[in-house]
Amino acid sequence: MLNIKWLLASGFALSLATQSALADFYVRGTGGLSTPDEDELDNALGMSAQAGYQINKYFAVQGGATYLGSFDFEEELDFDGFDEDATISIYGAEATFVSSIPISEKFSLYGKAGIFAWEFEAEITASSGNTEFSETETIDGTDAAYGIGGEYMLSPRLSIIGEANFYDIDVADVNYFGGGVKFTF
Repeated sequence: MLNIKWLLASGFALSLATQSALADFYVRGTGGLSTPDEDELDNALGMSAQAGYQINKYFAVQGGATYLGSFDFEEELDFDGFDEDATISIYGAEATFVSSIPISEKFSLYGKAGIFAWEFEAEITASSGNTEFSETETIDGTDAAYGIGGEYMLSPRLSIIGEANFYDIDVADVNYFGGGVKFTF
Protein backbone atom coordinates (compact mmCIF):
# COMPACT_ATOMS: atom_id res chain seq x y z
CA MET A 1 0.00 0.00 0.00
CA LEU A 2 2.91 2.33 0.71
CA ASN A 3 4.17 1.88 -2.87
CA ILE A 4 0.83 2.95 -4.35
CA LYS A 5 0.74 6.13 -2.19
CA TRP A 6 4.34 6.89 -3.11
CA LEU A 7 3.57 6.29 -6.80
CA LEU A 8 0.50 8.56 -6.70
CA ALA A 9 2.41 11.28 -4.84
CA SER A 10 5.30 11.05 -7.33
CA GLY A 11 2.93 11.24 -10.28
CA PHE A 12 1.18 14.28 -8.81
CA ALA A 13 4.51 16.03 -8.13
CA LEU A 14 5.73 15.25 -11.64
CA SER A 15 2.55 16.66 -13.20
CA LEU A 16 2.92 19.89 -11.18
CA ALA A 17 6.57 20.21 -12.20
CA THR A 18 5.72 19.60 -15.85
CA GLN A 19 2.95 22.20 -15.79
CA SER A 20 5.30 24.68 -14.17
CA ALA A 21 8.04 24.02 -16.74
CA LEU A 22 5.61 24.43 -19.65
CA ALA A 23 3.83 27.48 -18.17
CA ASP A 24 5.52 29.92 -20.52
CA PHE A 25 5.12 27.89 -23.73
CA TYR A 26 2.22 28.30 -26.17
CA VAL A 27 0.88 27.08 -29.50
CA ARG A 28 -1.22 29.10 -31.90
CA GLY A 29 -2.92 28.73 -35.22
CA THR A 30 -4.46 31.17 -37.67
CA GLY A 31 -6.35 31.08 -40.93
CA GLY A 32 -6.97 33.98 -43.23
CA LEU A 33 -6.58 35.80 -46.52
CA SER A 34 -3.28 36.27 -48.37
CA THR A 35 -3.06 39.18 -50.78
CA PRO A 36 0.00 39.41 -53.05
CA ASP A 37 1.30 42.79 -54.22
CA GLU A 38 1.31 41.50 -57.81
CA ASP A 39 -1.74 42.53 -59.89
CA GLU A 40 -1.66 39.30 -61.92
CA LEU A 41 -2.17 37.06 -58.87
CA ASP A 42 -5.53 36.36 -57.19
CA ASN A 43 -5.98 36.41 -53.41
CA ALA A 44 -5.77 33.04 -51.64
CA LEU A 45 -6.54 31.39 -48.32
CA GLY A 46 -3.58 30.85 -46.03
CA MET A 47 -2.84 29.34 -42.62
CA SER A 48 -0.15 29.33 -39.98
CA ALA A 49 0.79 27.08 -37.03
CA GLN A 50 3.28 28.41 -34.47
CA ALA A 51 4.84 27.48 -31.16
CA GLY A 52 6.41 30.01 -28.84
CA TYR A 53 7.96 30.85 -25.51
CA GLN A 54 6.71 33.85 -23.48
CA ILE A 55 9.88 35.35 -21.94
CA ASN A 56 7.85 37.83 -19.86
CA LYS A 57 4.59 39.73 -20.36
CA TYR A 58 6.27 42.02 -22.91
CA PHE A 59 8.47 39.69 -25.00
CA ALA A 60 8.21 36.29 -26.69
CA VAL A 61 9.94 34.25 -29.39
CA GLN A 62 8.03 31.99 -31.75
CA GLY A 63 8.45 29.90 -34.83
CA GLY A 64 6.43 27.67 -37.07
CA ALA A 65 5.08 26.89 -40.50
CA THR A 66 3.16 29.28 -42.73
CA TYR A 67 1.25 28.46 -45.91
CA LEU A 68 0.41 31.68 -47.74
CA GLY A 69 -1.77 29.93 -50.31
CA SER A 70 -2.09 28.88 -53.94
CA PHE A 71 -2.53 31.84 -56.27
CA ASP A 72 -3.94 31.66 -59.78
CA PHE A 73 -2.21 33.71 -62.42
CA GLU A 74 -4.92 35.93 -63.94
CA GLU A 75 -3.42 36.96 -67.27
CA GLU A 76 -4.40 35.01 -70.38
CA LEU A 77 -1.28 33.49 -71.85
CA ASP A 78 -1.23 32.34 -75.48
CA PHE A 79 2.02 31.15 -77.02
CA ASP A 80 2.08 29.47 -80.43
CA GLY A 81 -1.54 28.36 -80.17
CA PHE A 82 -1.18 27.01 -76.59
CA ASP A 83 -3.33 28.32 -73.75
CA GLU A 84 -1.33 28.52 -70.53
CA ASP A 85 -2.51 28.55 -66.92
CA ALA A 86 -0.29 29.05 -63.89
CA THR A 87 -0.78 28.31 -60.19
CA ILE A 88 1.71 29.62 -57.66
CA SER A 89 2.08 28.31 -54.08
CA ILE A 90 4.09 30.03 -51.35
CA TYR A 91 4.94 28.37 -48.01
CA GLY A 92 7.75 28.20 -45.51
CA ALA A 93 9.04 28.42 -41.96
CA GLU A 94 9.32 31.57 -39.92
CA ALA A 95 10.99 32.66 -36.69
CA THR A 96 9.93 35.92 -35.05
CA PHE A 97 10.53 38.04 -31.99
CA VAL A 98 7.25 39.34 -30.50
CA SER A 99 6.81 42.49 -28.40
CA SER A 100 3.48 42.96 -26.57
CA ILE A 101 1.83 45.97 -24.96
CA PRO A 102 -0.91 45.06 -22.45
CA ILE A 103 -3.85 47.43 -22.89
CA SER A 104 -5.97 45.83 -20.16
CA GLU A 105 -5.91 42.68 -18.06
CA LYS A 106 -7.37 40.66 -20.96
CA PHE A 107 -6.36 42.55 -24.11
CA SER A 108 -2.93 43.29 -25.59
CA LEU A 109 -1.48 44.57 -28.84
CA TYR A 110 1.70 43.15 -30.33
CA GLY A 111 4.22 43.64 -33.07
CA LYS A 112 6.58 41.04 -34.44
CA ALA A 113 9.61 40.88 -36.70
CA GLY A 114 11.77 38.06 -37.94
CA ILE A 115 12.70 35.92 -40.92
CA PHE A 116 10.71 33.78 -43.36
CA ALA A 117 12.46 30.90 -45.14
CA TRP A 118 10.10 30.46 -48.10
CA GLU A 119 9.55 28.26 -51.09
CA PHE A 120 7.77 29.53 -54.20
CA GLU A 121 6.40 26.82 -56.47
CA ALA A 122 4.95 27.66 -59.90
CA GLU A 123 3.04 25.04 -61.87
CA ILE A 124 2.44 25.99 -65.49
CA THR A 125 0.05 23.98 -67.68
CA ALA A 126 -0.12 24.49 -71.44
CA SER A 127 -2.81 22.98 -73.66
CA SER A 128 -3.85 23.02 -77.30
CA GLY A 129 -6.67 20.77 -78.45
CA ASN A 130 -5.99 17.30 -77.01
CA THR A 131 -2.36 18.07 -76.18
CA GLU A 132 -1.46 19.15 -72.65
CA PHE A 133 1.79 19.36 -70.72
CA SER A 134 2.85 20.92 -67.43
CA GLU A 135 6.03 22.06 -65.79
CA THR A 136 6.82 22.92 -62.17
CA GLU A 137 9.51 25.35 -61.09
CA THR A 138 10.60 25.96 -57.49
CA ILE A 139 12.48 28.94 -56.11
CA ASP A 140 13.42 29.45 -52.45
CA GLY A 141 14.96 32.09 -50.25
CA THR A 142 14.95 33.79 -46.87
CA ASP A 143 13.51 37.27 -46.35
CA ALA A 144 11.99 39.55 -43.73
CA ALA A 145 8.63 38.92 -42.05
CA TYR A 146 6.86 41.33 -39.74
CA GLY A 147 3.37 41.98 -38.43
CA ILE A 148 0.99 43.56 -35.94
CA GLY A 149 -1.93 42.08 -34.04
CA GLY A 150 -4.18 41.90 -31.03
CA GLU A 151 -4.90 39.19 -28.47
CA TYR A 152 -7.94 38.83 -26.22
CA MET A 153 -7.74 36.32 -23.33
CA LEU A 154 -10.88 34.22 -22.99
CA SER A 155 -9.30 32.34 -20.06
CA PRO A 156 -5.79 32.13 -18.57
CA ARG A 157 -4.93 29.46 -21.18
CA LEU A 158 -7.05 30.33 -24.21
CA SER A 159 -6.96 33.51 -26.32
CA ILE A 160 -8.28 34.65 -29.66
CA ILE A 161 -5.93 36.54 -31.96
CA GLY A 162 -6.19 38.70 -35.04
CA GLU A 163 -3.19 39.91 -37.00
CA ALA A 164 -1.77 41.38 -40.18
CA ASN A 165 1.53 39.93 -41.39
CA PHE A 166 3.77 41.19 -44.15
CA TYR A 167 6.24 38.99 -46.04
CA ASP A 168 8.92 40.67 -48.18
CA ILE A 169 9.50 37.79 -50.60
CA ASP A 170 11.85 38.33 -53.56
CA VAL A 171 9.35 37.09 -56.15
CA ALA A 172 6.12 38.64 -54.76
CA ASP A 173 5.47 40.49 -51.49
CA VAL A 174 2.45 38.99 -49.70
CA ASN A 175 0.19 40.44 -46.98
CA TYR A 176 -1.58 37.90 -44.75
CA PHE A 177 -4.61 38.88 -42.63
CA GLY A 178 -5.62 36.13 -40.21
CA GLY A 179 -7.50 35.22 -37.08
CA GLY A 180 -7.17 32.25 -34.79
CA VAL A 181 -6.56 30.87 -31.33
CA LYS A 182 -3.66 30.64 -28.90
CA PHE A 183 -3.31 28.00 -26.20
CA THR A 184 -0.87 28.57 -23.32
CA PHE A 185 0.35 25.57 -21.32
